[in-house]
Amino acid sequence: MQLQNIDLELKKFLYQQIYVHKIGSIDTLLAEGYMFDAQEIQQALEVFMRNELIIPTVSTMQIGQKKVDFMRNDEKFRILKENDQL
Repeated sequence: MQLQNIDLELKKFLYQQIYVHKIGSIDTLLAEGYMFDAQEIQQALEVFMRNELIIPTVSTMQIGQKKVDFMRNDEKFRILKENDQL
């Protein structure tokens, strides 16, 4: 699967959750994305990783009150959003 092949609504959801709301937990994305198939979310996250939109942490971290499985690449998100790829 490639970035352009991800369902548009799922792509919008992930953009909002990861970039706007700064969610870095796979479990949180799966819970918040209950309207999508969990496997679709997992596959989309793998595509995001391959495109360097998110960078997985070595292990799950606790930052304040948040569990973090990955960090987002703000510059890459900005560029793809400007090019209407997100």
